[in-house]
Amino acid sequence: MSFFIMFLNGTVFAAVGVVVSFVAKNHTDAPRFSNYIIMPMSYLCNTFFAADTLPSGVRQVVYALPLSQTSGMIRSIAAGETTNYIGILILLAYLMVFTSISFWFIYKKKNL
Repeated sequence: MSFFIMFLNGTVFAAVGVVVSFVAKNHTDAPRFSNYIIMPMSYLCNTFFAADTLPSGVRQVVYALPLSQTSGMIRSIAAGETTNYIGILILLAYLMVFTSISFWFIYKKKNL
């Protein structure tokens, strides 16, 4: 199950990468995405410290992010607990949204 969750997380971020590749106007815009989106997500999403200590409004936003769901599910599997299937549904929702946006960008680029 942990391999499936890691694969699902990888496909979500691959779809995000495709969207970023179409949104970025040049090569200097791509690192901005990493600095403003990926880096804060890696610190806030339950990877380095528990997100339970965050303020209430921020905590709900952080728990809805895909990396937070992935790290929570991997930790629960490593601890021998049951898998949170809501997290899998959240990752699938992110995957569908970003894949749809990617397909739209590809279709738009192809039909220029």
